[in-house]
Amino acid sequence: MKGIIMQKKGEKSVVLFNNGKIGEIPTPPNSEEGTVISLSYNKLMLTAVSFLFIALLLCTLFYFIFSYNKPAGFIQINYQSASIELTYNRFRRVLAARPLNIPAVEPLTVLRLKNKKAETAYQMIMQSLAPLEPSATRALVRIAQDNLIKAKNVELRLSETDSYPTVIFEIYTHELYQQVISSLPAVPPMPPPPARPQGGRRPRMMNREMGMSDNPEHHNNRRRR
Repeated sequence: MKGIIMQKKGEKSVVLFNNGKIGEIPTPPNSEEGTVISLSYNKLMLTAVSFLFIALLLCTLFYFIFSYNKPAGFIQINYQSASIELTYNRFRRVLAARPLNIPAVEPLTVLRLKNKKAETAYQMIMQSLAPLEPSATRALVRIAQDNLIKAKNVELRLSETDSYPTVIFEIYTHELYQQVISSLPAVPPMPPPPARPQGGRRPRMMNREMGMSDNPEHHNNRRRR
């Protein structure tokens, strides 16, 4: 098959083939735009396989990114007086952690759980909650996933890391789990942190309350006296 080099792009060249199709091939040595070239069947096959491999690699990459960020299940940990929910993906990596009640807010401000394995995050949470009430003897863990076999697998992995008081595991489908979550009271938003005082001059109102003048001439006169 023959073709004409229409454009050179460094190591690649755009070629118009004699069958009317346009494609890219590795730039032949000592070639310029307008050069007529002949391609063997093997070179065409190699070029097609190369493009197919690159397309397959890109599709795999996009699929991995999409799958990684797609929630696959939830783990609700109820231990001591705190209730925490973990969202994990198909690779059992934590995508998000949120408090379901007020006592769970403070532990989550310290723990960094995103992208950790679900069993690792579970162990970190249990360890952080243990000092709150040493007398607590039971914990309730709910696992929600539509694939119940995979949910059972998550339960087995969590139970392997468990060295705490008795843990009761419950498995739900997503639909039943959402019903459980909707019955819980909403967690009120945390109040914003107080604003830091700005440096510089005192506000005028404060100066007046302290018997001070805002006029710099007044301060200079007081220094002279």
